[in-house]
Amino acid sequence: MVRKVLEQNGGNVSKTARILG
Repeated sequence: MVRKVLEQNGGNVSKTARILG
């Protein structure tokens, strides 16, 4: 469960980085 959340958060961070980048 925690792993899934962390993976989702990581994906969100990547998305945000892409938008900002």
